[in-house]
Amino acid sequence: MSKPATKPAASKPTKPATAKPATTKPAATKPATAKPAATQPTKSANAKKPPEPTPEQTAALLRNQQWARFGKVFEEYSVANKDALKKTELLKIIRDANDEYTFLDEHSMPTFMKQAWVDATPDEDGLVRFDAFARWYEAFLAYYEGEKAKEAAKEAARAEAKAAAKLSALALCEGDGMWSADLKDLADALSKAWGKGKTPLLIDATGDEDGGFTALETYFSYSGHALFELKKMVVEVNMKQTKTLEEAQDEARAKLLLAMKRGLQFVMLLSNSAPPLKSRFCAAGSLPYTLLEDHAAVASCRGTAVEWKDVPWTKQLIRAEDKLMFVHQDFNVLAVTKFSEADYAEFLQAELPLDAMQHIKVTKQS
Repeated sequence: MSKPATKPAASKPTKPATAKPATTKPAATKPATAKPAATQPTKSANAKKPPEPTPEQTAALLRNQQWARFGKVFEEYSVANKDALKKTELLKIIRDANDEYTFLDEHSMPTFMKQAWVDATPDEDGLVRFDAFARWYEAFLAYYEGEKAKEAAKEAARAEAKAAAKLSALALCEGDGMWSADLKDLADALSKAWGKGKTPLLIDATGDEDGGFTALETYFSYSGHALFELKKMVVEVNMKQTKTLEEAQDEARAKLLLAMKRGLQFVMLLSNSAPPLKSRFCAAGSLPYTLLEDHAAVASCRGTAVEWKDVPWTKQLIRAEDKLMFVHQDFNVLAVTKFSEADYAEFLQAELPLDAMQHIKVTKQS
C-alpha cells in the first residue's frame, strides 16, 4: 500500500524588498592646478664650452677692426712704403685736417706736430707701422672732433647772442613814430619799413662832429646800389645852372631804370638840402613822386609775373627803347637826409610826403 502523499510545507511569505531611493553623490571636482611653464632645458654642466680665443686671434680680430676703420687713410698717405708711414706722410695727415678745419695756427702747429710724431711711436727705421698708426690716429681723431665740437658750440652761442641782440635792436623799430636803428641793423629795419608798406626816410646820425663823410654815406657808397644825389641836382640846376632840368631828370631816370632792371635800391640822397621834389624835380616820365608817397604802387610793378605796361606809374616812366622786360623783384626805394632829428621835418615837409614815409634815425655804435 502506497504511502499517502505528503502536503508540501507552506513557504513563509517573504516581504517584498522596497527599493531605496538612489542618492547621487556629486562627483568630486579636482581643483584646477596651474600648469607649470615649460622650462628651457638647461645645459648640462658637462656641456662643452667654446674655447677661449688665443692672444694671437684676439690681436688679429682687433687689427681687422682697426683696418676697417683706418686702413683707407693709411693706404692713402703711405705713398713711399705701403706698409708704413714716413714722418712727412704722417704730418701731412695733420696739415690736411687743419686745412679742412683750422684747429692749429702757425704758432701751435710746430709743437703739435713734434708731439704727434712722438705719440705715433715710430720704429727703429723711423717708420710708423699700421698698428702704431691706428692707435695714434684714433686718439688724433678724438682730439680733432672734440675741437670741432667746441668751436661749433661757440658758434651756436654767438649766433644765439646775435639773434637776441638783433631782436632787441629791432624792438626800436615798431609803431608809426620815429624808429631807431644801428647801422649794422639797417638792412633789417629797411625790410620792416617796406614790409609795413612805407618808403623809408633815413635820418643820418652816423656822422662825426667835423661834418665830413658819414658812416651811412660810406655804407651806401660801397653797397653797389643806385645812388642819386639830389643836393648835386639842386646845385647844377638851380644854382650854377650847368644843367637843364630835363637833363638832370634824364640822369635820375637812368639811375632809376638801372635799379629796376638789376634789383637795386634807388637811394635818393638829400644830404643837408631840401630839394624841390614835389614842386619841380619830380615828373611822371622821369622821377615819379609815386616813389616816395606810394610804396604799394612801387611793389605792384615788381616780378616776372607782372606786366609793367599795365601799372599806371611805370607805364608813364618806361619806354619801348628801354628794353625792360620786367621790373626786378628786389627793386626798392628810400631817401636819406643829413638834417638833424630836430630839424628835418621842418625843412622837408613841404617837398616830401612825410606822413607816407617811415622815419628811421640811423646811428652807429662807437
